Amino acid sequence: MQVSVEVGQNNKQLQWPRGVHAGVQSLGQRMLATRPEQRPTAAQVAAEVAVLLQQVPQYA
Repeated sequence: MQVSVEVGQNNKQLQWPRGVHAGVQSLGQRMLATRPEQRPTAAQVAAEVAVLLQQVPQYA
């Protein structure tokens, strides 16, 4: 999985930091776990996404 965003008129692609990329992959894999007890709760997902978003550079 590759995560990138397009910003501005130049459509420049900006790569998310590796730690964020790995965190998104890990969260996605856990959300798809076969056993329900291994899946994160909605609150856990929200908390993890909030932490990941804080690590993404903000581009004006």
